[in-house]
Amino acid sequence: MHIFDDDGTYLQTINFHTSCSAPIAIGDQYGSVSLVGGALLDKGTGGLIEYGVSSGPGDAGVTYAIVGGADAALFQVDPATGEVSFINAPDYENPLDDGADNTYDVIVRCTKEDGSFEDTPLEVCIEDDPTDDPICIDENTTPVVDLNVTVECEEPKDLGLDLCMERDALRDAGVDAGKFAAVTLRLGDMLTTTSSTDQNGKLDVGAVQPGDDGDGIYHIRVSNKDNPNDTSEIYFDGTVAAGDSFTALASAAGRNEFGSETRVHIFDDDGTYLQTINFHTSCSAPIAIGDQYGSVSLVGGALLDKGTGGLIEYGGTFAAEANEPDIVYAIVGGADAALFRVDAATGEVSFIDPPDYENPLDEDRDNTYDVIVRATSLSDPDCVTETPIAICVEDVPEAGSLSGRYWCDDNRDGLDNDNEPGVQGVHVALLDSAGNPATDFDGNPVPSTLTAPDGSYSFGNLAPGTYSVKFTDTVSGKELTTQNVDGDVSDDIDSDAFDLGGGMSQIDGIVVVAEQDTPDNDAGVVKPLGALGDRVWFDTDRDGVQDDGETGVADVTVTLTGAGDDGVFGTGDDITAIRVTDGNGNYLFEDLEAGDYKVTFSDLPAGYVFTTLDAGPDDAIDSDAGAGGMTATVSLALGDINLTVDAGIVDPGTASLAGRYFCDENDNDIDDGEPGVPGVTVTLRTAGGALVSVTTTAPDGSYEFTGLVAGDYVVTFAADPTGKTFVTPNVGTDDTVDSDGVLNSDGTASTGIISLAIGARSDDNDVGVEYPNSPPEATPDTGKGCADTEIRVDLADNISDPDGDPVTITAVDGVALTDGGPAIDVGGVLVRLEGTELVFDGETAFASLDIGEEDTASFSYTIEDGNGGLATSMIDVTFCGDANSVEALCGSLPDGEITYRVQSSNIVLPVEDYAFNVQFVSTGDARFDGSTYFQAYCLDRGTPVGRAESFGSAPLNSATMLCASDPGAVAVLSGQISAYNGNAAVDNLDMVSWILNQDFENSGYTGWEVQRAIWELMDSDDLQFLDGVDPGFGSDAKVQEILDAAAVDASLGGGEGFVAGVGDVVGILLDPGDSDPANKQPFIVAVDWEDIDCLCTDNSGMIFL
Repeated sequence: MHIFDDDGTYLQTINFHTSCSAPIAIGDQYGSVSLVGGALLDKGTGGLIEYGVSSGPGDAGVTYAIVGGADAALFQVDPATGEVSFINAPDYENPLDDGADNTYDVIVRCTKEDGSFEDTPLEVCIEDDPTDDPICIDENTTPVVDLNVTVECEEPKDLGLDLCMERDALRDAGVDAGKFAAVTLRLGDMLTTTSSTDQNGKLDVGAVQPGDDGDGIYHIRVSNKDNPNDTSEIYFDGTVAAGDSFTALASAAGRNEFGSETRVHIFDDDGTYLQTINFHTSCSAPIAIGDQYGSVSLVGGALLDKGTGGLIEYGGTFAAEANEPDIVYAIVGGADAALFRVDAATGEVSFIDPPDYENPLDEDRDNTYDVIVRATSLSDPDCVTETPIAICVEDVPEAGSLSGRYWCDDNRDGLDNDNEPGVQGVHVALLDSAGNPATDFDGNPVPSTLTAPDGSYSFGNLAPGTYSVKFTDTVSGKELTTQNVDGDVSDDIDSDAFDLGGGMSQIDGIVVVAEQDTPDNDAGVVKPLGALGDRVWFDTDRDGVQDDGETGVADVTVTLTGAGDDGVFGTGDDITAIRVTDGNGNYLFEDLEAGDYKVTFSDLPAGYVFTTLDAGPDDAIDSDAGAGGMTATVSLALGDINLTVDAGIVDPGTASLAGRYFCDENDNDIDDGEPGVPGVTVTLRTAGGALVSVTTTAPDGSYEFTGLVAGDYVVTFAADPTGKTFVTPNVGTDDTVDSDGVLNSDGTASTGIISLAIGARSDDNDVGVEYPNSPPEATPDTGKGCADTEIRVDLADNISDPDGDPVTITAVDGVALTDGGPAIDVGGVLVRLEGTELVFDGETAFASLDIGEEDTASFSYTIEDGNGGLATSMIDVTFCGDANSVEALCGSLPDGEITYRVQSSNIVLPVEDYAFNVQFVSTGDARFDGSTYFQAYCLDRGTPVGRAESFGSAPLNSATMLCASDPGAVAVLSGQISAYNGNAAVDNLDMVSWILNQDFENSGYTGWEVQRAIWELMDSDDLQFLDGVDPGFGSDAKVQEILDAAAVDASLGGGEGFVAGVGDVVGILLDPGDSDPANKQPFIVAVDWEDIDCLCTDNSGMIFL
């Protein structure tokens, strides 16, 4: 062994014998090389018998690394396990190995813990995956793929007797070969039919047992036991198909080698025992098992090498090649097997249906189809080869087409439905996206076409792209229906064309896709529809022609009758439509197909008739309706619009009016049997003033106008030739007897507007005349009264009328007023009328007048007699002032003595509720004379008073009158002290005045309770004892209530410091003086301000209050 450095420098040589002529003793002690293993040549087999021990994966300290090989850079190794793998998966079609032959070389080094290593060269062969190199074909074709498969079969060798001969040869070569440790057996296609042995009698075959089910599947049990069911030492136990091989191992029973005899027990696969084959495995006699002796043949084996403990294997297969016609083909698998077929004899594979690149059907939808084809040798069915094939489908440019329909949209809904017919013979041209004549897939011009009887058309063999279709229809006279009527929702049945004019239309943007038809490029057409109509009008001038200003007639029913497809009126296909004229009299029937029609006008305004038919040469303005309202036949061509079918209507002139011109002799403005006035001119005009007719009254005063058209009229009457005047119109509620003429400025009289309907008659359009009216008469009058009260002046005796006409007061100072109506303001005085009385209210206007003062105002008044006569006269009204202060009022009281009587209820018990009443007899003042006051009270209980239970029996007393606020009251009450508060009586008069203003007697207190309270304010007596004298005197408690309320300060609503003012109750003192010993008692009387605040007398001395 010559050792060099890696640069080529020689280092040393170790020489040792390898012939075993002397012991091999090479070790580290003898040099740098030690013998760690070796292999002896097995001359008998040509193989090597190896010695020595190598380290294995997982041993402590063992690691692996790639250290060489032409293709080392392409591999990786697990340092711990020694597993070698490619860094990147290899590709058969693109080999990266050094020789580019898909055989990769790499060296793996195993290094032990002690640093020693062993290099193992590896050769890795890459086999082709057919799916990585698919066979590619064009889409839409079914080409044949010829596999040209050769079946190479590995046939098992039948060792037979040769196996023992091989063992003997090993032994002769010095190999200590033992018994068999493994045998590989092949199950024949059929079981042995008779028991047989070889020439040495060493082979036993058991008898065939019934029960084989014929499915070719058996259960095999190999053991050294005669009993087939003894499983104590089993070498093989499993299911085997006829013709398959199986291996029995001594190690399966825990042994190193078989014994001398081995038995193969055969069962059906359901467990039914069939037979046993018994053969020697010790080679004490040659092994001669073969199909000629039984159903099992020996195809391999392994002898135990007792020297090494390893196995020496024999057997294997031999190659047998099958070629056509010894091969039959079949498709046996692949994800897309169902899409293929194969010729069983030739192996030619093809698609059942041509594949479509745009619509792949392979499992992964990637246009790569997988199928497995099996080639089987006919002479040996067990000899098969299965070849996976990948076929890719490639895209091929393909032509497309487009189609559509040209149809008649009979129902005009824009959709091709209801079995609507096509239009035949329409010229259709195909244009490219630029609008030029199109070429086909092959570059040839695409000829135009005509639509078929059903309206369909198509263009084929088109290159994918965008096209337009142009229709030319100059014959049918039809027009396009609505385009894309519902926004392309119904694109399969809608119309896609737009109008180009001149009978041409077009569809743009039609996209053709390869291998597909683009349908529904449709054009719908409709028959152009016509219209018929115009107007119904009032022929005001009755000339049969529509003139300017003649108005239309609304709400006339217009009926259209069409003759239908047969052109005959009155048959089953007639059509009918109805319209009603609008506010201008217009009507219109639209969407009419060509044909014959008639129009009927009906439901005219009441009384109207049709005007003259076809008057004048201009059909656009004449009337086309006959007397019955129907026109002649009107013919419409396709799309015609006739707006000249008119009807004029007229008033037949059957209205009239009449009346009477009468003389109102009894002057009541009513025709109650009055004589007529003959020979007077009567004129009839329209409400607008146009003259209609003139006539004169008959001997009875009557007149009449006939032959009138409906309208508004006015009748005018000439003045009476004898000088009579027209009576007041519209007197009373009966229009048949009143006068309707209203006086005009020219002396004539006219009625109001008389409205006549067609055929109507209006009577009683009358007018009356009478002798001239005498005006009424009015005389002056006067009135007087207090300014704060209403002053009434009755003029009944001041107004009259010479003609006996009723007279009415209509104004004061020129201001109108009405009976019972609201008051009018005349210089601040309010005046109203009640019948013949004028009522004057001057309270505000004369508020500054004080009592005793007066002022006079003059007013004019106007009267009327209802016949145009009127008169005026004057009224002088004197207003007397009312008291403006307490002092003024008190100053108006009568001077000197007055007489009065006193009524008292305490003379005879029981007493009544009232205490005292005073009646004035004679005061010289009408305000008091005869007046009785029921709130009168004594001011000094201890002095006498002339009195009685009734006024009739009471004595006549005399006294002077003064107000309680008068300074003279001090003398009247001199020396009197109040029991209530100890004040002088005169100082308590303020509280007494307050009590008088509270009206206690009408507020829950009796007259005696008020009297007692006043006594306690005026006198020093405590009158509580009166509670026990008589219940009529009241209760002291209530007396005290009155007193306590009166003692409250006036600022708080009480009587202390109270001063009576304008409008209050005034306390008037009656002072009798001392002249009459029987009547010395002073009284205070409660008098309402309004009862005495005015002093007003007329010339006769009468006082007005």
